Amino acid sequence: MAHNLDEISSIVNQTPFYVTVGMELCGFEEGCSIVRLKTDQRHENLLGTVHGGAIASLVDTSCGLALALHMTENDVMITSSLHVDYMASVKKGDLVGRGKVIHMGKKLVRVEAVISDEEGKLIAKGYATLTRTASHSFRHKKGSTALP
Repeated sequence: MAHNLDEISSIVNQTPFYVTVGMELCGFEEGCSIVRLKTDQRHENLLGTVHGGAIASLVDTSCGLALALHMTENDVMITSSLHVDYMASVKKGDLVGRGKVIHMGKKLVRVEAVISDEEGKLIAKGYATLTRTASHSFRHKKGSTALP
């Protein structure tokens, strides 16, 4: 394990993208990452509902963070494929993503995420395939706010 829970949460919750879009890592439960997206007018599409891209970002983040406790300092994982099925639209409010690793291979990892609203209604379900890479351009740098 590369990091403890407090360290992972601190790094993630200070990352500029997550701060900008209103996303935060709430923790881990039963092998799942729990990520919250606080939606507001920034996330609205032309119909006044949460944009599908915001939901897809929550799927991708929930999947990626599900790996956090499985990674070593030398692991670098990047999303190589993302698939999202939208079940319902949502106007505003908190969305919660739960990501869970379903297959861990040497090069590829398959993760699923379930997105629900504040009442627990299923909004979307998605899958990501992440690829282990040794690319130096993705390496964690000491003092960086990125996870390794």
